[in-house]
Amino acid sequence: MKDWDPNHPKAKLMAQKRTVILAAAKKAFLRYGYEGTSMESIAALSGVSIMTLYRHALNKDDLFSTVVSVACSEE
Repeated sequence: MKDWDPNHPKAKLMAQKRTVILAAAKKAFLRYGYEGTSMESIAALSGVSIMTLYRHALNKDDLFSTVVSVACSEE
């Protein structure tokens, strides 16, 4: 996933959206599996537009690997 420069004017908002997106993606991947989850469904669960989602993640693979990485680092 993309990282935002802390000096970016919208850095705080982008960080909040990232947190929401990752939580929604984790929930969707656990519930529906990788194949059953779409970027559109993650955007809807996150309450963000598909364009906003793609500003944060390049594609579903990118988002999935970030979700796994975050989950592994929490333990």
